[in-house]
Amino acid sequence: MAAIERLTIGILGGLGPYATVDIFRKILDQTPARFDQDHLHILIDNYSQIPDRSAALKGCGPSPIPAMLEAANRLCCAGADFILIPCNTAHVFLPELRPHLKIPVLSIIDATAAYIAKHYPECSRIGLLATSATLSFGLYAGKFKELLVPDPIDQEQLVMEAIFGRLGIKAGHFDVPRELLLKAARRLVDAGAQAVILGCTEIPLVVRADDLPVPTVDPNRILAQTAVEYALNGHNLTKSKQLIS
Repeated sequence: MAAIERLTIGILGGLGPYATVDIFRKILDQTPARFDQDHLHILIDNYSQIPDRSAALKGCGPSPIPAMLEAANRLCCAGADFILIPCNTAHVFLPELRPHLKIPVLSIIDATAAYIAKHYPECSRIGLLATSATLSFGLYAGKFKELLVPDPIDQEQLVMEAIFGRLGIKAGHFDVPRELLLKAARRLVDAGAQAVILGCTEIPLVVRADDLPVPTVDPNRILAQTAVEYALNGHNLTKSKQLIS
């Protein structure tokens, strides 16, 4: 029997750079490997110059689509068989990107929803920490029976400040964002959340799995796991079909 071809992973990165490093490490951690040669072929385009997604969606900045297409096409030309985008907010633009690409893009949103349905089927009330754009455009809406999000004040003063603030994760700080995000997460738990999605790929950099009394769900780790399974599955795409449609 011929060996199954292992696919090459392309990471459309820089959205932001720390999240790109994070998913690369998580892919390595979840790859069954004893030697260097057992690891997967991974191409990374850390294109940090892609315009800010949240600003674009608020009408305060240029569209990131041209730059995202540029990066995706570079990955395709370099030999990637499929693409990961380790940024939840960027998935707002995925329907516009996919028709212009020759290779599939795995969805971090769909992968996360499928993971929760499989591993936490008893959880009907899911909390979500994410950028305001991810909330406004309903990326996770309709995926769960009930979705709990921070109130508008907590969203701006805790979540957005932790991500984009002067002492936020995007600026390379971690201690203050951790305090802010844990405060927001605990309020979701107090409101009845049975699990909490860390729905911005910077958030798992500072919030740990054991920080809350309920499960924390890390979409970047789930996307990494999905990518490894997809790559090792070769061209048999049946299992992952719902993640790329």
